Amino acid sequence: ILFALWLILAILDKKYRPNVSPLLYAITITVLILSLSTIFGENPYRSFWSNYERMEGLIGHLHLFAYFLVLISVLKTERGWRWFFYALAGSGAAMAIYGWLQYFGVAAISLQSGTRVDGTFGNATYMAIFMVFQAFLAIYFFLKSQQTWQKVLFAALFFLETPIIIFTATRGAILGFFGGLFLLALFLAVLSKNKRVKIMAAAAASAIILFIGLFWIFKDSDFIKNNYILARFSNISFQERTVESRFTIWKMSFEGFKEHPILGWGIENYNLVFNKYYQPNMYKQEPWFDRSHNVVFDWLISAGLLGFLAYLSIFSGALYILWREYVKNRTLSVEAAVFTGLFAAYFFHNFFVFDNLISYYLFFSVLGFIHFKYEEKKENPELRIYNLESELSLVKMLAIFAVFIALLFSLYFLNIKPVLANRALLDTLKDISIKGQDVDAILKDFDKVFAYRTFGTGEAREQLSGYASNIVKTD
Repeated sequence: ILFALWLILAILDKKYRPNVSPLLYAITITVLILSLSTIFGENPYRSFWSNYERMEGLIGHLHLFAYFLVLISVLKTERGWRWFFYALAGSGAAMAIYGWLQYFGVAAISLQSGTRVDGTFGNATYMAIFMVFQAFLAIYFFLKSQQTWQKVLFAALFFLETPIIIFTATRGAILGFFGGLFLLALFLAVLSKNKRVKIMAAAAASAIILFIGLFWIFKDSDFIKNNYILARFSNISFQERTVESRFTIWKMSFEGFKEHPILGWGIENYNLVFNKYYQPNMYKQEPWFDRSHNVVFDWLISAGLLGFLAYLSIFSGALYILWREYVKNRTLSVEAAVFTGLFAAYFFHNFFVFDNLISYYLFFSVLGFIHFKYEEKKENPELRIYNLESELSLVKMLAIFAVFIALLFSLYFLNIKPVLANRALLDTLKDISIKGQDVDAILKDFDKVFAYRTFGTGEAREQLSGYASNIVKTD
């Protein structure tokens, strides 16, 4: 809906059309390659739609691309971006408070996460990367703020959110977070011209090194062994079950990449690679994986070498924009230091897990801001009052009408129908738990899901198969 409204705005006023930047080029090329990998992949239908669990098919990437275009076209002032991030910081504070309530047992944690804080996401890993982004944004505004009360506020927000990252017990996110902090501190300590900042940054870097050293010295102590979160780090080894499975999955992924090296297998088709190159020593792990749990292999499988290089070009474009001022004037910007540290933490996290809509949303939000810094305009766009008779030509009227029709069509077939099918499937699962022996009623429920003729049909078939198996066992 926002994208359609922006299109109408862009038709009426060219000031709200996107300006080019290395980031816009990189993201556009990446989406184009993902589109080609979808068309020529092993299962174009699944690549386009994905499934309810992941929602990361081509349609998801197209939504993110549309979101990015709206951001860079509408938010064209420092003030606009500041309030946008303030709102984002507010959501981070609310989620952190909810995480603390989970930690103290006031709010429930999902069954999937066990004792690991997961917020309202239902997945501790998603909560972890969400908080990593939020913590770095808090650092950014702490360093940028001029007033004492603002610095106190964002410092408090940072110390509110940082423990939540640890409480998620997500090792990739935690290690990435402290690694990103160390990199940020190193940049400030070495490259900053402010002596006070240099001293504070050096102290922070030293504290991180000291913490890691103390942990390594006392990693076999009872205190660490008896703490679930700390024990997860002290037990890391190449023989540890999760680590061993990662290496096995990556080996399988490499075999899959060699089979389709250029454009990959298509988005969301990792299950085909997993089944074809399955290794018997995976019997100790989950029965199936739909991700390689590694950002490099995930992109190589989804979109091949071309897709992976396009994905890297997004980071390259962002870093070019962030560091061009330092290259020219030897002046380190807060944006360069903070967001480079954030990207390091984010990439390290993804090296052992995978992206999701939560992390993508935050990632594209930051990319939109970096694009703004590339073409920074400090003056507010001039608002115009339109004279419909003089401004709305026949061509513009037809274009706006086409946007409106396209919105109605896409909103129903791409969004609303799958949502209705999903709700029907959830109702079916609830009925199975309540009146599972009434086979006729349950089959009618499934028929309602199938009637929508969406990608939810595939998941409904899986659930129907499981239901039928349980009925046979019961009989």
